[in-house]
Amino acid sequence: MSSNCVKCGGPHASSDCKKEREDEPKCFNCSQKHPANYQGCAAFVAAKQALLNRTRPTTNILTTKPAPPFPPLQTLPQTTTYSQILKNP
Repeated sequence: MSSNCVKCGGPHASSDCKKEREDEPKCFNCSQKHPANYQGCAAFVAAKQALLNRTRPTTNILTTKPAPPFPPLQTLPQTTTYSQILKNP
C-alpha cells in the first residue's frame, strides 16, 4: 500500500515532497486547496460522520444478566453401585 503526500496529494511521502511553502496545497481526498490532514475537509467530515452513524451492537456482554445457575445435582445413597444404577434407571 503506497502513501500519498499530505501537502500536494502526489504519490510520495510528505517528507519527499518538492512543493514550496508558497505553493497551494492539494488535498488527496477531495482535491480542494488544503492539506490532506485538514479536519474541516468535506471527505474527512463525511468519513467521520459515517463512523459515528454506523450501527452498534444492541447488547453489551458486560451489562447482560448472568446465566442462571445449574440445577442441583441429584445425590445418591452411598451404598448404590454403578451396576445398580444401570439396572434401575
